[in-house]
Amino acid sequence: MADKLSGLLLALYVLSGRWAIGRLFGDEAAGASSLPFLELRFWIVLALAGLTLVRRRNPNAPAGGSGVLTFSSALILFLFYMLLTAVWSPNGDYALQKACEIILMIITALCVQVNIASGN
Repeated sequence: MADKLSGLLLALYVLSGRWAIGRLFGDEAAGASSLPFLELRFWIVLALAGLTLVRRRNPNAPAGGSGVLTFSSALILFLFYMLLTAVWSPNGDYALQKACEIILMIITALCVQVNIASGN
C-alpha cells in the first residue's frame, strides 16, 4: 500500500508543476512570487518525506540495483551543486526562488533513493 502511495505522490509531484493556490483566485502573478508553502508540490514533497520516514523497512527484501543508486547519488550531488550556484547569482530574489525549487527536488531524490536502497 505504501509503495502505491509513494508512486502516486511522485506522479502528483511531476504533474503539479508550479501550480499555486493563488491561481484559483485569478492572481496570475501568484505562481511566480508566491511563498513555497503555498505551492502544491511543497505539500506533496512533505507527504512523500513523511511517508518515507514512517515506512517500515523490510530487512529481508533485496536492496535496489546499484546502478540506480549510483545514478541517484550523482543526481543528488548535481542538485547540491546547482543549489550552491545560487550563492553567486546577481538576482538574489530569483535565485532564492530557484533554490527553494532545487531543495524540493533534492528531498524528492533522497526519498526515492532511500526507498530503492531499502528494497521498496
